[in-house]
Order: sequence, then C-alpha cells, then structure tokens
Amino acid sequence: MERVIISKLKWGLNLLGNNNIKLINFHTGPIDNLLKDIFSYSLITFLFKISGLFLGYVFTLFISRKFGAYSMGVFSLATAILNILSVIGRFGFDTALLKFVAEYSAKKRMDLVKVVYIRIIKIIVPFCILLSLLLFFFSPYITKYYFNKDYFSINLKIISFVILPMVLIFINSESLRGLKKIKEYAFIQNVAIYFIATIMLGLSFLVTQHENVPIIVYCISIVFVFVVSEIIWLKHSRINNMSYKTDSVKLKTILDISIPMMFISYFAQVIMLADIILLGIFRTEHEVGIYAVAVRIAMVLFLPLFAIGGIAAPKIAECHAINDRCGFVNTIKYSAKMMFWSSSPIAILIFIFPSFILGIFGEEFKAGHTALLVLTLGHYLNTIMGSAGFVLQMSGKEKIFRNILLITSLINIALNIILIPKYGLNGAAFTSMLSMVFLSISSVIFVKYYFKVMPVHLTELKIIKKS
Repeated sequence: MERVIISKLKWGLNLLGNNNIKLINFHTGPIDNLLKDIFSYSLITFLFKISGLFLGYVFTLFISRKFGAYSMGVFSLATAILNILSVIGRFGFDTALLKFVAEYSAKKRMDLVKVVYIRIIKIIVPFCILLSLLLFFFSPYITKYYFNKDYFSINLKIISFVILPMVLIFINSESLRGLKKIKEYAFIQNVAIYFIATIMLGLSFLVTQHENVPIIVYCISIVFVFVVSEIIWLKHSRINNMSYKTDSVKLKTILDISIPMMFISYFAQVIMLADIILLGIFRTEHEVGIYAVAVRIAMVLFLPLFAIGGIAAPKIAECHAINDRCGFVNTIKYSAKMMFWSSSPIAILIFIFPSFILGIFGEEFKAGHTALLVLTLGHYLNTIMGSAGFVLQMSGKEKIFRNILLITSLINIALNIILIPKYGLNGAAFTSMLSMVFLSISSVIFVKYYFKVMPVHLTELKIIKKS
C-alpha cells in the first residue's frame, strides 16, 4: 500500500513542475531524479498559500475579537464591494496577461510581452480612476438608497482610493505567474496584503480602536503591495529598456481574450460575494460579520484548489498549445487526484468541530454553525471538481466557462434575493452551496464532452462509496 501511495504522490507532484523545467513529459523521463526538486518547489508554493490563509485568519481574529461581529460585517461588506470594483477595473486583462506572457516568454519574445503590458496599462489606469471618482462622489447615494446605511458612506470613500492599486496588483502578479515566477506570484497575491495589514492593525491597537481602523490599514497595505509588485515585475520581466513595435500585437487580439475573461472574473466574484453584499442590503452588519467568518473558515478548502490549480493552469495552457495530449490529460488527472486527497481531511475536521472553530473568533460567531456546515459542503464539492474550470479557461473554451458562470451568477443572485430576507445567513449559505455545485458539475460535463477526460478523481469517490 505504501508503495502505491508513493507512486501516486510522484505522479501528482510531477505536474507542479519547476522554474527550470519548461515541460515535463508525463509518460517518459527520469521522474525519480526530478522528484526532490519538484517537491521542494511545490512545498514552497503551498506554504505561501497556507501563510496567506493563516494571516487572513489572524487579521479576521483581530477584528472579531477587538471590534465584534458588527465591525467585522462593515469591513467584509466594504472589501466585497472593493473586490467587485477591482474585477470591473481589471477588465479581464489580468487573466489575459497570464496567457500572453506564458506564450510569448516561452517563445523568447519579451518584446511582445512589453507591447501587451503597456497597451493594457494605458486602458486600465484611466478607467480605474473614473471608477474611483464615481464611487467617491456617489457613495452617499449608494449607502442611503441601496444599503439604507448612511454611516457606511465613509467606508466606500476610503476604498475608492485603492481601486487602481488593487487592479495593478492583479495585473503584475498574473504577469509573474505567466513567467512561471510562482513564488513571487503566490507571495503578492496571497500573503503580502494581509502580512502588512495584520502588522499595522496590531500596532494600531496601541494608538486607537476606532471602528474604521481595519479598512484603513487594509487599504494602506494594498498601496504598499502594489509598489512591491511593480518592482518585482520589472525586475523579472526586464522590459524597461526593451525596444518594441506598438503594432506588433493588435488591441483586438488582446480584447478577444480579455473580454471573455472579464465576464468570467466578474461572474465568479458575483458568485463569491453576492451573498455578503445582499446580506448587507437585507440584514444587519452583525449578521454579515458572522457569515463572513463562516465563509472564511470554509474557504480553507480552496487552498488545495488554488495551490495546485495555480501551478497546473499554465501547464494546461502550454500542453494544449503544443498539442501534447498526454501531458494535457495527465496534468488534469493528477491535479484532480491531489485536490481530492488534500481537501478531504480539512472538510472532515470542519464537519466534526464547527462550533468549536467558530468559537475561536468569539461566542457570538457560534450562531453561524449551520451556515458553516452548508458552506463547507459546497466548497468541498467545488474543490474536488475545481480543475474543470482551469481546463476550460486555459484551453480556448473561455466563452463556455463564461456562460456557465453567467447562469450560475443569475441563479445565485435570484436565490439570495429570495432566501436571505427570510432565512438570513443560512439562506445565503444554502444559495452559495447550490451555486458552487451547479458550477462544478456543469464544468465537469463540458470538459468530459470536449476533451474526453474526467477532471474528477473517480477512483477515490468509489472507494468512499464502498466504505
């Protein structure tokens, strides 16, 4: 049995690659000789994900313990709106850059990388400034007529200043991901903001405990991380002094990729954040705070999805581009296997101790017991089927995935509007679970139809069923 497990681990780790390995042939090659380097590289990436998640929990713990569920709700509502606006501001260019940078850097055409990057920057900077101005000046009307919370206006004004830095963080980090600088990508996108924000929030307790401190330190952290991301991107891309022809990559070529990606990102954010925003509209900030903590706990199940999928996605795109069928299929299969085995123990732990885990954040958060169980089930099912979404996005089926997300987001919004007024946070949790299950199953069906490969590890599911 131990030999079988070790053999499976080797195959699974093979897909994670190494900075110095452009593409590993899955059916040939000295895998044993590469295993040590691959494992070390994968472990570092995984630790960045864990560190970012841990810091997010520490930051949440600080807010919940020091300020209570009400302030946690205000912070969660403000950051949910910021995330939605940053998706609109990115215009899908971040995911498009991942694809273009991966493709052009593999061909040693960094001049084309510079062309794409500059064209994108020239579009998003003025657009994000416009978004910021609109949010700043219309915040009193938004909070009065939509949220019925006049005092919330100051929070919207604060986040209006960091829409552009937030967008540029994603632009730079996804570009680094395209260069296979996975450690830098993982640090910027998963660790840096909460690392700085947690330190600043802890220090702020020595001076003040004003209710707006969490959102202020969070926004300051975003600005710092943007500066760091720009420095790291320019260092690794070396595009500063590189000559290029502005017409070498047509804007239409970029938009053909970015626009479907924009809708994909937007609908995905709607699925993730509509529940919190609609809870803020229909219910109290106290309930939003409890629900936000339950969501954050359940989201630990996304760790395997993004840690493994974040590495697998560029390889899926690369294998598809060069018609490496064997590499393409095996990357999907072994990423699905690793997602299953890494997420199952986490889900079991949450199912056994939901009240205890919620109680860490404060006694009042135990009211989210049922919501946590429902959310955990949804996140678990989404994780073990999650590689299907990466496959569709990285293999020319972006529009199909966009349509799935569109339908899912409409279902999500409709059910939230129906269930939240009556059932509160439990209605939001149930809606979230149904949305994730519908999204995952639909994606799996289309991957099976187009690529004749099952992005779910059925062997383990059969073992569980028999048990």
